[in-house]
Amino acid sequence: MKYDSVLVRNGGSSSLLIDSVISTDGELIVVPASAAVAPADSQRFYLTFHPVSQYESRVDTILFLHNAAGSPGLVVCTARNELTLVSPVQADWNLISVPLTVTDSSKTVLFPTAISNAFAWEDSYAVKPKLSNGLGYWLKFAGAETISVSGLARNIDTFAVVAGWNLIGSISTPVQVGTIISDPGGMVTSKFFGYGDGYHSDSTIDPGNGHWVKVSQSGRLFLSSTATGSPLNRIRILPTGELPPAPPEGGGILSSNITPDAFTLAQNFPNPFNPRTDFGFSVPHPAYRDLVVKEGEIVDAGFVTLKVFDVLGREVATIVNENLPPGSYRRTWDATGFSSGMYFYELKAGRFRDVKKLIFLR
Repeated sequence: MKYDSVLVRNGGSSSLLIDSVISTDGELIVVPASAAVAPADSQRFYLTFHPVSQYESRVDTILFLHNAAGSPGLVVCTARNELTLVSPVQADWNLISVPLTVTDSSKTVLFPTAISNAFAWEDSYAVKPKLSNGLGYWLKFAGAETISVSGLARNIDTFAVVAGWNLIGSISTPVQVGTIISDPGGMVTSKFFGYGDGYHSDSTIDPGNGHWVKVSQSGRLFLSSTATGSPLNRIRILPTGELPPAPPEGGGILSSNITPDAFTLAQNFPNPFNPRTDFGFSVPHPAYRDLVVKEGEIVDAGFVTLKVFDVLGREVATIVNENLPPGSYRRTWDATGFSSGMYFYELKAGRFRDVKKLIFLR
């Protein structure tokens, strides 16, 4: 909805009789519909544009039929569905998105105070100089602040997703996750995870925020400001304790109110790297761990080792060698002093073992 007004002045010596005011668009209402304006006086006409369908830009004409020369008088009105959305960000990492159609989507234009690149998720993190609608991004800020983005409203959008974890964006209005429709219909998803001093599950996709969601298959998600479509086509959210990938860099545990339900080992980032890279992994609640019998005693599999090996299988670095409480972790390896080439890293805990490769390029 838009509001505005038109001021008509009578610069003549006789009364200006405006017999009628006609809008070419039935969704644009003008009040009053007629008026008599005395010499040297003026009359303000109030416009209310209340569209019943989505739009980006609309042009309408108002005709003023009057008793002076040059009747009818014309006023051309342009309505742009432009908004300014204001969002708070915290110091350190934030999950953000662009919920509007903007004229310049460069990271340096939209978020000039960010102190990091914008990272999207493409089965690993990828730096993006421009941000796209529909995607979520990691951005780091030096301190808490308020940011604003202006552009045309996006009250409905389609997000392409692939099987596994996806970092999605938002639209211009809040969306309840239970109203999200998928193609194919009834797609199975995890909860939707936001970030703020750790991961948390959200019931609403708010404008400007990015969210992680894990889906069962490739397809599309539809976000709309109004609940549309058959309930049979809505997603089916099946909660698990699995957490999304860790932020792009840094070390330590990621605090969260959600406990992982499985050991996981993520691909290191960046990869290839020089000379530092991060390893992300999770340790589940004891109820989900194997209990291992070692030398006649039952040992909790919360004791974790994370080691790096060269291509000959020789251990070259020990990253983790300790008993860890449940949670999601990030550890960093500095390969300064090592030779360039391919290496392998292994996470072991009880019966769990996973090995991935990494490449050190100088």
